[in-house]
Amino acid sequence: MTAHGVCGGCDRTWTAERASHCPRCHRQFSTDSNYSRHLIIDAGIVTGCADPTTLKHPLEQAAGDVWRSPSGSTPAHWTRITPTSQS
Repeated sequence: MTAHGVCGGCDRTWTAERASHCPRCHRQFSTDSNYSRHLIIDAGIVTGCADPTTLKHPLEQAAGDVWRSPSGSTPAHWTRITPTSQS
């Protein structure tokens, strides 16, 4: 399997196309959105990283030390509706 990314600071590699790795704290996130949520930004400048468990909407650590949104937290409008047959 080909790596989509490699961190030069911690030598971590990942293959998921949507994964995002923080070069500051070296945490791995399931999406760019989850990565962005943990950044501490002051006057438009990233000044640090927050612990993902302390966010307003905390992230959970999944297999492989990947931080993601908690299971079952998918917004209702993203839920697939199964068509019903009409008689």
